[in-house]
Amino acid sequence: RYPSKEENIQLFLAVTLSHPLWMVKRWCERHGEEVTEKICGANNDRAHLHLYTNHRRTSTEALAAWLRDHECTSEPMSHYPDVLRINGLQNVNAMDPVIKGDCIVARDIDVVIAQLARVTKDATVRVSCPDRSTINVSLPVLCNMPASFTTFARFEVHADILRKRMSTAGVESFRVYTPEAGEDATANYDIVVVEPKVSGLGLLHARPEMRWRIELDAIRKGSEHQRALLEDAAARVSSKGVLVYACSSFENEETFGVIDAFLADHPEFVKEDAASFCEPSLCSNGCVSIQYHAHKVDTVFAVRLRRTT
Repeated sequence: RYPSKEENIQLFLAVTLSHPLWMVKRWCERHGEEVTEKICGANNDRAHLHLYTNHRRTSTEALAAWLRDHECTSEPMSHYPDVLRINGLQNVNAMDPVIKGDCIVARDIDVVIAQLARVTKDATVRVSCPDRSTINVSLPVLCNMPASFTTFARFEVHADILRKRMSTAGVESFRVYTPEAGEDATANYDIVVVEPKVSGLGLLHARPEMRWRIELDAIRKGSEHQRALLEDAAARVSSKGVLVYACSSFENEETFGVIDAFLADHPEFVKEDAASFCEPSLCSNGCVSIQYHAHKVDTVFAVRLRRTT
């Protein structure tokens, strides 16, 4: 029989909502039993896909009309009107607008990064996301601004794919580096974006199988990796430039903890209020702090930092 909710609520939530017991215990200690039940329940929602209009080629209205004509239900997201949410069971890569570059498959974090980066004309932008290549294409499309973008790929075959996607999307000024063809070690940029790999606890509704693969120690090890990437990114920010840190997590060790420690060691950087760039209701303590169970938008933590020297 199922565990009794009255006798052991943590075990009850772990069994009935299909989550590892250590994860449930952790969240109960940090957020309380009621919030933990909401988190676990939301993690069992069916995932959706998001299409973002490439305004270089078409409009959101035209994209929505194409989807209707092909019997694909879509709805604009409340906080991101240019993003259309569609049924996650669709094979989007086979859709004509995606193939032609009229839209891209974007995650909520991509939109937040674009809002915080606030790319201006002729800016130089460095995007460092070693474990997720889609943002390398998403950011130039979402910004819809003539700027110079520098991105990275682990292998030359991946770099070729990125170049093809950029060209299809109509992005003209971009460079893709691989470890074999490294960038200039002395190059600095007006805007530097870093999205490190995190534990994945913030995206369990989109990747439910991950809950059984994640180990508690991964959070500690991950925070060390995130800080190292942030330090590397900070060294590339030009004078008065902008540094954007973003990740799909609500764990303190991967979010506020990383930023607080970084700012304590780097007084030359200051935090700029995220509410000035993004929807204020999605912000907390000067950062974007979205939790899926509360907002029905993918979990996102993001912060915009400015170099003052």
